[in-house]
Amino acid sequence: MDTIQSHTEWWHSLEPQWQMAFNQVMLQRGPVTDLPDEAGFAKIFEHKFLRFAGPRAPYPNMNFELTNLSGLAVFEDAEMISATFHQIKSMHEIAHIRGLKSLFLDNNQLVNLEGVEDMAELKELYVQANLLESLKPIEKLTGLTALYCSDNKLINLDGLTEDHSDNLRFFVCLPNEGIKQREIIRVENTLGIKCRGVN
Repeated sequence: MDTIQSHTEWWHSLEPQWQMAFNQVMLQRGPVTDLPDEAGFAKIFEHKFLRFAGPRAPYPNMNFELTNLSGLAVFEDAEMISATFHQIKSMHEIAHIRGLKSLFLDNNQLVNLEGVEDMAELKELYVQANLLESLKPIEKLTGLTALYCSDNKLINLDGLTEDHSDNLRFFVCLPNEGIKQREIIRVENTLGIKCRGVN
C-alpha cells in the first residue's frame, strides 16, 4: 500500500473491531474507529512484529477481545504475529503469510490448525489453551523449534514425524486429558521427541 487513498480504502474495509485494535495498540488513541492520518498509517504498516494481547492476558495492550484475524491479512511481510487471550476460532485469514517465523495464538477458541500448513519458515507455534483436536496440519512444518499445544482436546499426536525431531527442542503437550500415556511413549520412542508438561 503506497498511497493515502489505498490506505483509506483498506481502513474502511476493516471490521470496527480491527479499526479499534489498530488505534489502541499501534497509535495509542484508545479503542476508537477514527481514521488515521498519513503518519498514523505509516506507523501501522512499519511493523513486522504484531502483538495484540487481550484484557485477560498477563500483559494486555487491549481492553477488548478480537473474534478473528481478518485485520492482519494485509501484513504479508510479518515475521511474528501474537494474538492471545481473544475469541479467535480460525487462522485462515493469515494462511497466505508464508514468511511467519513465530505465531502466538494461545488462549483462544481455535478448533483446528488449518491455515498453518504452508508456513514453511515457522519456528515457534504457541497454541495452548484452545479447542484443538488434531496436530495433522503441522506435518510439513519440520523446521519448528517450539510447539506448545497443552490444554487442548487432543487425543493423539498425529502430525508429528521423525523429521520434526531434528529441530523440535520444546514440545509441550501436557496436560491434554485425551492423550494416553502409551501415545506419549510412542512419540518419545519412535520419533525421538520428548513430550513436556507445563511447569
